[in-house]
Amino acid sequence: MPVGEAPLYCCGICVLCISSMHASLQVELCVWVWAAYHLAKPAVLSQQLQNVGLSEEKTSVISKAWHASAQTVVERLRATSFFPKQLDDVNWRLNLQMSQASKARMKQPNAMFELGISSGSQLVEKVQMEFTHEELYDFYQQLETIQSQLDGLSG
Repeated sequence: MPVGEAPLYCCGICVLCISSMHASLQVELCVWVWAAYHLAKPAVLSQQLQNVGLSEEKTSVISKAWHASAQTVVERLRATSFFPKQLDDVNWRLNLQMSQASKARMKQPNAMFELGISSGSQLVEKVQMEFTHEELYDFYQQLETIQSQLDGLSG
């Protein structure tokens, strides 16, 4: 038991410390997320767990639990965002600066964006960004790359 942690007695039979219980839950969560991500069949999950040293008895219990609840777990993970903040609203406008005090004739277009960021159903903040034509084009190219990678993953 790690130094400075109070033991947790359950049923008077076993003693667990909080960090050991936390580590066990983290491993369990990792197994479930891995299985959901790979849409693992119970037999494959069982084999993978045996490959990392779990006993056949434990892997059997885990794979039966996975078989019983895999569909629900996968559906919930798909519906859950891993990021607490989400893009909720986009406002934009174009500006054309024609001159400045130091320069009589100047033509400088830019785009202004205001992104509404929400957490759940609550608007948290508004982020304002300004792009020149070149910056906006570079940003667009990055978004196109991301979109093609997402298309590749989902198709």
